[in-house]
Amino acid sequence: MYFEDVEKESQGSKRNRLIEKHYFAGVYKKSEDLWEEVLEYIDVVYDEDYLEHIYIMGDGASWIKSGVDVLGAKCHFVLDKFHLNQAIMRAIGHLGDSVSDARKAIYDGIRSEDKKQSIQSLT
Repeated sequence: MYFEDVEKESQGSKRNRLIEKHYFAGVYKKSEDLWEEVLEYIDVVYDEDYLEHIYIMGDGASWIKSGVDVLGAKCHFVLDKFHLNQAIMRAIGHLGDSVSDARKAIYDGIRSEDKKQSIQSLT
């Protein structure tokens, strides 16, 4: 699935909806075939000179990450929210009573504008 943006379903809602979503589905011999189809769609719909970034979001499976190579230098892989939280909890689960403080500090850093400063404050 492809989408352009996310917005709240309604004012005050915790739920989001995807803007301009487009689904890609099929049976592919190689994952690169799927990503070639995505690349063709991007070429047709967008002027690539004005695209700054393309993000692929998922769980980190190799077939998902392979899209970064096909889609080019503007493409970046990002862990989806569920798997990001799972990875964070695996990394800090041993902290016992400090887990919630550590998780808050990590998420504050992720949301921060100054990523370098946030990383330094965690070390």
